[in-house]
This record gives sequence, structure tokens and C-alpha cells, in this order.
Amino acid sequence: MEVLPWIKDDSKLPWVILWDVTQRDWLQSLPWWNYWQKNERWVLAGKQAELWIHHLELWFPAMINDPEYDAVKHTADSIWEMDSVVFWLARLVESDVSNAISAIQWAKHKWIHTFVGTSKEHLSTFSFSTDEMLQNIISRVEQIRNAWCIAQFSAEDATRTDLDLLVEVYEKALKAWAQILNIPDTLWYYDVEQYLKLLQHLKENFPYAIMSVHTHNDKAQAEQNALVAASNWFVQKIE
Repeated sequence: MEVLPWIKDDSKLPWVILWDVTQRDWLQSLPWWNYWQKNERWVLAGKQAELWIHHLELWFPAMINDPEYDAVKHTADSIWEMDSVVFWLARLVESDVSNAISAIQWAKHKWIHTFVGTSKEHLSTFSFSTDEMLQNIISRVEQIRNAWCIAQFSAEDATRTDLDLLVEVYEKALKAWAQILNIPDTLWYYDVEQYLKLLQHLKENFPYAIMSVHTHNDKAQAEQNALVAASNWFVQKIE
């Protein structure tokens, strides 16, 4: 195996959690009439678990009458014999989080991933202010924690977000007892050195936080960004 130039010794890579978003990220590219059925989702979840993928992220069940809600709930109810943890994605919206909590109420592991766009490009499209967003982060993470669920929070488009605001955003999530902070390079914006610099800054601000990276492969650098982040001990989880 070729060692990436930023990694001195690949035999000393830290243990990390692998988080697969195939059942959510890839599914978003499909037309609604071609969504997988419940049994297809279950079969894929089983194959992913066989590959020792620790966490599987599914589509967010935004509406209870949505077929996806059924598929997510079925997978949650059926995955007891597997070691993999099933995560549900929920927008930073009270009803989305409520539906996610409902979908996983009988799951073996109750983990919910909530997110909001924080870059100026995202903020310009919102009907709420930055202060309202910050308060909403606290409210939604607390909603997840009050339901006895593990909470992961993502600042979508983190790499294009104002750095001071990004620190404040993650600070609010931690204040509400989010267990995992996810730093996504949503729009393949950063190269390796830029990404490392950002992660180092966040680690200096939150030295005891469990951190995760979500890297896109549009510039064919998702793998190296993720491995470099892990090899420098900045993160404990790779999406």
C-alpha cells in the first residue's frame, strides 16, 4: 500500500469509526419513484455490516407518511442482530427530529445526526437570523438528548463558513451535550493542507470533543483528506 505523503507511517494509523452514507447520500441522486424498497434497504444494510462498517446513515424521514419513514423504521427494528449502528439524518427542524426519534424508538442503538448549513451561501437563503440558528442548534440537540439518543451535529458546508461563526456553532452544539461534532467539506472546497489547518483550529478550541469528517470525492481527494485527518489524530470518525 502506498503511503500518502502526509502520513509518515500507515501502520500507526489510529483506530477510527467508519460511517457509510451510501443509503442516504447516494439515494439523494435517485428520482423519487426509484427509491429502494424496505427489503432492499435491509439487504444492503446487512452487506454493509458484513464489511465491518460501524455506522450506517439512512435517509432522513422528514414526514411520517413518507415511504422512507417506513423503510428507515423497518431497518431500525430489524438490525438488532448486527453490530452496526444505524444513524438517522434530521434537518435542524423540530418536526424532523421528532420523526427521527419516533422512527428509532425501538432501535438497538438510538443515534441521530442533525445538521444546518452555516456558510454565508446557506445563511442567505434562510428565513431566520444567525442568532435564531444558534439557539435552534441548542434546542434540537437538547431535543435529541432528552429522548435518550446519541446526538451528532454537523455544520453543513463547514469549509466555506466564517471561522469564528463555525467555532460558535460547534460551541452551542457542545453546550447542549452533542457527543460528536462533524466537519463536512460539503462542496469539495478544501485541499488537504487547508482541511488540516481547519481541523487543527477546531481541535485546539475543542480538545476533548469527538470529531468526525465528511469528505466528498468530486476532486478525487476524499480518501486522502479523511486519512490525513485521522492520521494526525484530529478525528475519531470518517464518513
